[in-house]
Amino acid sequence: MTADDATLDVTETQGRLLIRAAGNWIFEAPLPDTAPVLGRITEADVTGVVLDAEAVGRWDSAFLLFVIKVDEACRVAEIEFDTSRVPEGPRHLLAMSKAVPRHEAAQPRRSSWLADATAVVRLTREQFAQLANFLGDLGPAFVRMGLGRARVPWRDFVGIFRQTTFDALAIVLLINFLIGLILAFVGVQQLAAFAAELYVADFVALATTREMAAVMTAIVMAGRTGAAFAAQLGTMMVNEEIDALRTLGIDPIEYLVVPRVLALVVAMPLLYIYGSTAGLVGGALVGIPQGDLSVLAYFQETKIALAPKHVLVGLAKSACFGAIVAGSGCMRGLLAGRGAAEVGNATTAAVVEAIIWIVAFDAYCAVVTQAFGI
Repeated sequence: MTADDATLDVTETQGRLLIRAAGNWIFEAPLPDTAPVLGRITEADVTGVVLDAEAVGRWDSAFLLFVIKVDEACRVAEIEFDTSRVPEGPRHLLAMSKAVPRHEAAQPRRSSWLADATAVVRLTREQFAQLANFLGDLGPAFVRMGLGRARVPWRDFVGIFRQTTFDALAIVLLINFLIGLILAFVGVQQLAAFAAELYVADFVALATTREMAAVMTAIVMAGRTGAAFAAQLGTMMVNEEIDALRTLGIDPIEYLVVPRVLALVVAMPLLYIYGSTAGLVGGALVGIPQGDLSVLAYFQETKIALAPKHVLVGLAKSACFGAIVAGSGCMRGLLAGRGAAEVGNATTAAVVEAIIWIVAFDAYCAVVTQAFGI
């Protein structure tokens, strides 16, 4: 042991411990055993601790660790710890360590049904507030477009329209074709019990044109195009491109949202027509052989059942579904945060919200059309 080695000396005066530290408190040098000193702090007759480190020479985290342990022991024993004789460096680091909140292991908490219900109500209110703000910006943008005062990039509209029609046509045809197959198969199995297999044509025609073609096409577009819109605008938010548009005096709603919503509102009825045709063909491929029907009888019954009002209802709903899909994707993209994870969250939220609104609006339309006899 050399003269520069770290040492500890403890004296007690009227219940107060005076801890004298001296020497070089570094990990490379021998260090004294601190356990007896820390043990003295917890004794019942100790009312305070004074650490005198004025004789400490070189120090590193070894000395700082000792100071922190003394501070923790004093806190547990609920006694005063005087660091006025500690060098400024360790004293400052001790204050910083106490300023950072201690990380506690996450404890599972039992939430009450009232807290859960309150959280749901709060989230729903925020969602509706966001939707109201978005519609409040989108409506005037369409009015300005109708008056010729909006900066709408029509070249982007053409490109988006192509992406939402020709590029999506294959998956729309496939999904609706399979849905037609399923409807015809289920219909034949049920109608066979009444020897009414012919009416499978009516079932497929009505279910496809009024409901399934419009809804399934909208759901496909929500997962394909709505997610793409959210990812595109969310990435632009991360890259601060939307902030740049605002700096240049360009309204992002007019420049980015209006062409996307307009393109999908126009494209969805066209996709609905192709989807309905594919669903009818798929239903015929199953209904005719399974129902032991002739091709002429099947399509004649389809023609009788397929009144123009059913197609018009499907077309109107498809246009509304297009607005829902595009609006949800654009709104979530514009509300995305500044990180890559936020773009993913916005994409997921756009798809989920679009599907929920599609199903809710379709149910509303079913009630309204039934009430008016349409």
